[in-house]
Formats: sequence, C-alpha cells, structure tokens
Amino acid sequence: MQTRSKDFYRLMSHLLHSQDLDNGINDVLKEAMEKLEGDRAFIFSYDYDNKVQDCIYEVVSDSGLAEIEQLQGVPFDATPWWNEQIMSDVPIVIHRLKDLPPQASSEYEILNGQNIKSILVEPLLINGTIWGYVGIDFVKDYDKLDDISLQWFTQVAGILSLSIQLGMSRKADELKRNELVAAKEKAEELNLLISSFIANVNHEIRTPLNSIVSFSELLTQTEDPQERKEFYSIVKRNSEWLTRIVAELLNISRIESGKMEYREVPTDINAVCEDIVFLSKLKYKEGVEIHFEKTLPDCIVLTDTQRVQQVVSNLLNNAMKFTNKGEIRVGYEILPDKFLRIYVKDTGIGIDEQDLERVFGRLVKLNKDISGWGLGLHICKSIVHELGGTMGVESKKGEGSKFWFTLPVK
Repeated sequence: MQTRSKDFYRLMSHLLHSQDLDNGINDVLKEAMEKLEGDRAFIFSYDYDNKVQDCIYEVVSDSGLAEIEQLQGVPFDATPWWNEQIMSDVPIVIHRLKDLPPQASSEYEILNGQNIKSILVEPLLINGTIWGYVGIDFVKDYDKLDDISLQWFTQVAGILSLSIQLGMSRKADELKRNELVAAKEKAEELNLLISSFIANVNHEIRTPLNSIVSFSELLTQTEDPQERKEFYSIVKRNSEWLTRIVAELLNISRIESGKMEYREVPTDINAVCEDIVFLSKLKYKEGVEIHFEKTLPDCIVLTDTQRVQQVVSNLLNNAMKFTNKGEIRVGYEILPDKFLRIYVKDTGIGIDEQDLERVFGRLVKLNKDISGWGLGLHICKSIVHELGGTMGVESKKGEGSKFWFTLPVK
C-alpha cells in the first residue's frame, strides 16, 4: 500500500511539473497499464455538442493492439449503457466480458470486436462535469485486479482529471495572452494609421486651401485679363480638389458606419463611360490620349448609376495621375458567368508585384509624391462589393496598369 502511495505522489508530481502535458499523460497511462498488467490504456473525451466520444490518448503494449484511429467520433447512442454509467460518475469494472449486463449488447459487440477480455474504466470529472473517461483494456489475458489496484487506479484518474484541467487552463491563459498581444498590436497599428491619416488630411486640406486663399486675393489685385484667367483656373482646380477630399471623407465615413445608400436603376454603361472620358479630356494631359472602347451598341445594367460613375471616375483619375505619356483606355467586356467587367487600362508607371495585394488597403499610398491619402481605391472596392462584384488589378512596373471591377448583369 505504501508503494502505491509513493507511486501516486510521484505520478502527480511528474504531471504537474511536465513541460509537455501530452507526453506526461502518456507516461502516466503507460505506467498504469504496466502496473495493472494491461495491454492498452486510453482516454476518451466527450463532445456534448455533437454527441460523440473521441479517443484522444492511447498507449499499447504491442503496436498491433492500437485502436485509436477507429475510435474517433463514436456516437453516444452506440454505447448507451456505457455512457449512462460514466455520466453518472460510476466506474466500469468488467472482469470477464460475458459479465456485461443484457442491456449492454452493443457495448459487448464493440469490445468483443477488439478482443477485449477484461476492462477497467474510471470517469474523469472536470469543473463538476464528466469530461470523459480513462481506462485499461486486457486483451492477452484476463485482469488480475484487486481492491488495492482498483483504488490506486481511481487515484490515477483523479491525477489525470487535475492535469487535463490544468492543461485546459494553460491553453485558455495562452489564448487570452495571444488575444491581448494581438489586440495591443492592432491598437498600436490603428494609432499609427490614425496619426498618419490626420497628418495626411491636414496636408491635403491645407494645400488646396492655401492656394484658394492666396490666388483669390491675387484675383482682386490684378487688372491683367490673362493673369485673372490663370488665377481663376488655379482657384477652380484647387476648389475641385478640396471638394473631392471632403467627398472621400464623407464616403469612407458612410461606408464604415454602413450608411452608404445604394439604389438600383437601369444604368447605361456606354453613357457613363462616355461622359467620364469626355470630362477627363477637358483636363487633358499633353502626351496622353484617353479613349473609350465601346463593345456593344447598347449595354444596360441594373445597378447604382451614381456609384458606378464614382468608381470609373476614380480609376480614370488615378490613371491620369500616374500616366505621363501614351494612352488610357476605358472599356468593358461581357464575361461568360453573367458578369460585366469594366476596366481602365493605362501605360503609366505601373505597380511593383509585391504591392499589388495591398493597393486596395485603407490609407495605402504607394507614391508619396502624388496627392491623396490612399482612400480612393479602398472606397471603390467597398462600393463594388456592395454592388455584388469584385475588383482587381493587373500591373507590371514600368509598363502600366489595368484596374477592373465586375458587376452582375441583371
């Protein structure tokens, strides 16, 4: 009896101080199997949500006796008598398989199929709930269990319950730590984004505002018609720039709060593209030609006209920013899956391959020398998503880019 007590405290100490809980549990199962002269030791866990039981630990005296792969997802109703005993916190001690009660016929079939002669099973109680059970199978010969052996195994089951509970607490603590670290990193990243956003907004608003104030004052002071025309043009251009900034701020605010409104109406894609290309040509950049590639005589799609105009206009404005020579083409094509793909293709500076995935991110600016703060493409992708489509880009550094988005054809 004294030896058994020493074994108990030694096993408990081993498990509590084990750096690898799985290895520690396997060590205890192996020792229990050998001391009780069994052939297989195992632990099952209960999945109450799916009403199944899984063998999660197994130690065998002979590799040919392994059953763990066949003992996954065993339904509760496959072993009704067995589970009733375990869930009532009643140990199962079967010295001879034929001693099973008549109501355990399905259990008899399962155990007999594994050539089990005797079996010993103890419930595992964790936080006041039956979590599963631990057991020893005797396959090569019948058990030689006495009361002291049974009592010792009950103590081993208690050690295992405590260890599993400790392991669950460790995992929960680790999960919380990881969540806290992730939350901290996210908060720090958000703070950096907010700081960057505020700095960019400050710069973007002050630049056109300073020009408007300065040249408006000069307008009142000059009598030269040519100068007045030039100053007016600068004021108008910067006013449009400022209006665009405010519109982007309002758009991102509506999108983030889920208050952006969408209204589906019959939309003439040809008319939308032609109007935007025409207006863009008024801002014509010397050395760059802008074309609309009309695919069909008529192309009417049920969608939000204003949002489609917004996306195409943004893509074309971006193309004009980054294209100093060559051409920009706006067009569309019908895809075989009942989607329309609208594209803006340019011969501009292009995008590095490693930047293609993040170009649609919020506050992403790939070129610090170009006005804007990296909201336009993010807003466009959010709008396209709400319209039921997708958005993408194909580009090669130095050779130009092709931005596109799809719309469902209704």
